This record gives sequence, C-alpha cells and structure tokens, in this order.
Amino acid sequence: MQVRAQQYLIRTYTVGDGLVMNRVRGFFQSQDGFMWMYTWDGLSRYEGYRFRNYIAGRDLQHSFINDILEMPDGTMYLPLNDGSMAVMHNQEVDSVHLNPGAVINIFCKVDDKVYVGMDEMGIGLFNNGELINAKFDPRINSVLQLIYHQDHFFFIGPSQGHSGV
Repeated sequence: MQVRAQQYLIRTYTVGDGLVMNRVRGFFQSQDGFMWMYTWDGLSRYEGYRFRNYIAGRDLQHSFINDILEMPDGTMYLPLNDGSMAVMHNQEVDSVHLNPGAVINIFCKVDDKVYVGMDEMGIGLFNNGELINAKFDPRINSVLQLIYHQDHFFFIGPSQGHSGV
C-alpha cells in the first residue's frame, strides 16, 4: 500500500487583499461557513473572493476585538476591549452596543452554559447578552484564556497575579 501526503494550498492575505489589518488576533468560522478574522483594528469576513470589513467609527464602537461567540440562532457577540460588546444579526452590527460591565477577553462554552474570562473580574457566566458574575476564587483577577476540560477550568492570567488550573 502506498500512502501519499495531501498537498494543502496555503494562501496569505494582507491589507492589500482587503483584510482590515495584517495583525490578526484570532479566527472564527460561523455556522454559515464564513471565516471571520478579528484584529486590533476591526473585523474582516472572508467571502471567498473578497473581504467585508467592520471598523470603529462606522460599525463598531471600538476597534480591538477580543473574541467571537455565535449563538444557535446566528446572533454573534463580539466583546470589545473598551468593555462594550457589539451584537451582530445576519452579518450586520446592531446600532446599540451592550455594556456588560467588564472587559470580556474570551468565551468558553460548557454544555448549555457560556463562561467568560474577564479583566478585573475573573470568571463569570454570560447569558442572553448579560454578564452574570460567578467568581469562583477571589484570588483570580484577570483571565486572558479559559478552557474547560474534564470538570476543571484551566486559565491563563496576566504576568502579575494568579494563573492556574
């Protein structure tokens, strides 16, 4: 039996191709198959042949996007680094941004719940666009990354203070 490695096409996209910024913070694939890239300067949706960009001053209240959460109905939540949150329906940003009361750095889905890692507030619950603080340990301050595995949260905090598992 002969086994061959599959060749993958690697393509680099830049602002010259329409990407909102070259420094990409993260990727997200929505239920409808679109690829989203969130950056320090806005959000880009790749449409297979071009980018649609969402930027501060036009679509977003703030340009620095921390993460993306998509609900089963297609609603997308985008926590911004100024503490506000953009909400999208059908690829359009709502004119009113939410103010959850904290800077949300990351979403973490666990069964039917959504947990968030936040600046200054540790770990909380996110439900229907609202933040429900559920700090598990008063020593946990800011949470930058959050993973749930086998009944445990694993998180990364800032260089000062606690990080833990």
